Amino acid sequence: MEKETTKKVLDLKRSDLNLIQYALDLDHFVQIDYGDGGEEKSKDFEKLKEEANAICDEYYIHIYNDEGKRLGWAFVVYGNEDYELVADYSANKFMDEWWASYQEKFGEEI
Repeated sequence: MEKETTKKVLDLKRSDLNLIQYALDLDHFVQIDYGDGGEEKSKDFEKLKEEANAICDEYYIHIYNDEGKRLGWAFVVYGNEDYELVADYSANKFMDEWWASYQEKFGEEI
């Protein structure tokens, strides 16, 4: 059991997976988009993680509320450090709050 807990913490250190979990914790939908219009919106972390880990150099994360309003987006580039995987994101309150929570959690390590 300890290995699973350690692995989840390490996964969430990845900024892309951290953002996905942050959005899901707030009961929002997440969509992974490789530039082709995107996969289905989901609240299933394991499904989204699998999509995020597909062989692709870059992708977008889109976050929606229950009414379908997009709350923010992030551009993910593989090859960067864990904290730099989210290479860009929309400048708005939701995304700024996520980034602040990520920095609070991992700031000393980044």
